[in-house]
Amino acid sequence: MQHKFCLDTNVLWNEKWWDAVRRDILNKFLEYWKILIPEIVLEELEQKQIRKFNDEKDKFKKFKISKLITSNIDTYDIQKNILELKNKLISNNKIEIIKLENYEILPNMKDLAILKKPPFEEADNTDKWFKDCYIFFTLKEYKNNNNDVDIFLCTNDDKLNQASENTDIKTIKDLDDYLKRFWFSDYQRQSIASIFSTNPENVSCSAIENNINENKVLWITVKDNNWEEFNYRFEIDNWEIVDYMNENSVLWSDFSVNDTIDDFINSWSFQQTHLWIARLDCIKQYLLNDEIIKILNAAITNTQISQIISDDDVFNFILLIYNSKENILSDDLKEKYQKIISDISAAKDMDELPF
Repeated sequence: MQHKFCLDTNVLWNEKWWDAVRRDILNKFLEYWKILIPEIVLEELEQKQIRKFNDEKDKFKKFKISKLITSNIDTYDIQKNILELKNKLISNNKIEIIKLENYEILPNMKDLAILKKPPFEEADNTDKWFKDCYIFFTLKEYKNNNNDVDIFLCTNDDKLNQASENTDIKTIKDLDDYLKRFWFSDYQRQSIASIFSTNPENVSCSAIENNINENKVLWITVKDNNWEEFNYRFEIDNWEIVDYMNENSVLWSDFSVNDTIDDFINSWSFQQTHLWIARLDCIKQYLLNDEIIKILNAAITNTQISQIISDDDVFNFILLIYNSKENILSDDLKEKYQKIISDISAAKDMDELPF
């Protein structure tokens, strides 16, 4: 069964007039599955951004100093800004904009509103929550047309949570909530337990992330019959185990994953850098996001790495992990690596010229 997320407006809204979407949240979810955005959510974000821009413009004009500053605020094209944002979302192949196609369900919405059933409020003096109801029926229609998809609605809205109870739409508070409740399943726990001949209750998962192969890497703790704990990293593809490694034994040595990363970060010679790159390359599919960011930072700040970053083994490894995690990196780190990669690639192209 394929999983897809739907992010409600209250999760996506950024409170900044120049960028209506919380990209940090969006990118975290995109690390795992595709995202569904109902058309009405996109339209609501657009209107919220326009209102926010107009509010900020009015505040600016109230200050006397604004008359002394040459500003093009009145001619700023907020619609162009919104269109660019919308096009970015639509062009992302991991984001799907969905809309309600069958308007025959409108009587169902009317009934829920009149009967004051979720997502509508019970109070007699309000008819709000129509947009939430519209989102709910949009997702129900999508689910009915895609039986092989499980939908997880991320929302802070209690009424939407209530409306989704006893339906095919599952609600989550955030990504961590999804990972803990839905991703690490009993099937996976039993599969891992069988490898170590232990009870499923002795298997726990403390981290789940996308790896460089676009599979999942799981940080697993297994207790033996004496309650001694052992840590492993598993690569999972479509809920099936691809491979695993002992956290404390890289390449069947006494080096742990942390030791290997630390030794690379603190490399004191070119020779050592090549050695640690070879070891890291063998465990690259098990590296977690924070570890990859540490490696990328070290490759710039440690001269024993940066001075030979154009060497084939170093460059190929760094390029691989950079490309796989570019969307989670800071703008500053991305900018530095874009220049490094561009310069090295151009130099390598020159070396390959026949003259």
